[in-house]
Amino acid sequence: MLSRAEPVSEAAGIYKTDDLRLIRRCAAEGTLLAWAEDTEVTLFGLGDDAEALEEEPWSRALLGADYAAACGLTGAGVRVAMIDSGLRPDFTELTGASVAEGANFLAPEDSEARLDTADEVGHGTFVASIIASEAAGLAPGAELVPLKCFSGQNSSISCIIAAIYAAVDEYACGVINLSLGTSSDNPLFHTAVTYAWEKGAILIAASGNLRKGSASTGDDPVYYPAAYDEVVSVGAVDSAKQVASFSVQNAAVWIAAPGKDVLGLSRTGTEYKTESGTSYAAPAVAAAAALALEADPGLDPARFQALLQSSAEDAGDEGFDNAYGHGIMNLGLLLAEARGDGGSLILSRCGDTACVSAYQPDPGAPCALLLALYADTGRQIFFSVLHEGEGPFSLNNLALPEEADDAALFLVSPETFLPLAEARRYAGEADEPPDEPPDEPPDEPPDEPPDEPPDEPPDDPPDGSPERLPAPAA
Repeated sequence: MLSRAEPVSEAAGIYKTDDLRLIRRCAAEGTLLAWAEDTEVTLFGLGDDAEALEEEPWSRALLGADYAAACGLTGAGVRVAMIDSGLRPDFTELTGASVAEGANFLAPEDSEARLDTADEVGHGTFVASIIASEAAGLAPGAELVPLKCFSGQNSSISCIIAAIYAAVDEYACGVINLSLGTSSDNPLFHTAVTYAWEKGAILIAASGNLRKGSASTGDDPVYYPAAYDEVVSVGAVDSAKQVASFSVQNAAVWIAAPGKDVLGLSRTGTEYKTESGTSYAAPAVAAAAALALEADPGLDPARFQALLQSSAEDAGDEGFDNAYGHGIMNLGLLLAEARGDGGSLILSRCGDTACVSAYQPDPGAPCALLLALYADTGRQIFFSVLHEGEGPFSLNNLALPEEADDAALFLVSPETFLPLAEARRYAGEADEPPDEPPDEPPDEPPDEPPDEPPDEPPDDPPDGSPERLPAPAA
């Protein structure tokens, strides 16, 4: 009897048919456990504001992506399923990544077209480039698995369900990116998502876009699979860390990532452009999952969600809110926690701004972070107490003085947080100490402070400066 129905996933016992008599017969015989309408699913790329661009993607600095490269993490050994519009495996910009032979779920299973995953839309290629392209990719060593479900803007939910089961059972993917969604809560869709989650796959989905011309209410309707508990729902922010005007705001949003005017590959794979949409925020988090799995192969989906939450940069209302979820993803802190790299400091410089992140494994020990800027002559031209307190810390877009163009930027407190007493000694000896240093440091520093820095700062950073910190840009 099932020969008259089209299999979606035979292993899971899911079939598709438009024969109502067959459905009634199966129900009468007790072989129909559940049924659902094969609803429409939509890609969440806006596709109407792209422009050619030739510059370093701003999203890397905002996310603290330099830490991954400094640690040698590329996502190697991790398979990422892209349930999308496909991907051509011969793009030169993806030469650093491995592209597995995927499948075209729009074609019959036994046809030659089943192996044709060429992207006719461009959406899948752009998503892939955010994960693994040479210029814009965050996890260039990950293995991409294109599972084609779209030949246009829309597809069917049965196609997505089939691809989810295949991603886990046939392709052994550790990460599944779903830059798509539907307003329909389909029980069979949820069953497929739960199955993948229980098998250990980390599922990432775009939170969804608002209808063109509409504004967020702060409690917008949810999309699926983003609204399922097993899925990380990703909203979009711009370069100023503001929630993008098109990004839905609701209780399902778990984390936010760059999704407005982000850099990626065009459909031809020969040039870069910018695009917007929550579709393009999701793969940044999928790339983070690949990097985290490389750092900790035993990482499970629940632990990854917890790491995202604990390492995120809080934004919007304090704590969780419907706009940012738990905050903006901080890739550096996320990976430091995944690696158990306690006390790590991540420092990067972008033009006239600096980005600093720190992970303190012992939140019960108040410490401080200090940042200094030295001219070529060794003269200190900038000094700041960045942080005094407990727990993770992140500061992006720290404005630097004009004379910093050719100066060396490094952390005075490398590798670990300084105890408050020692930090105050540094602050007391700085050329321009803070106006109101905490807890009133002594008027004169002790005669013989431990590890006293020289009167004149050296040309090179002090001993102990971590080798993995990226060198400041010229």
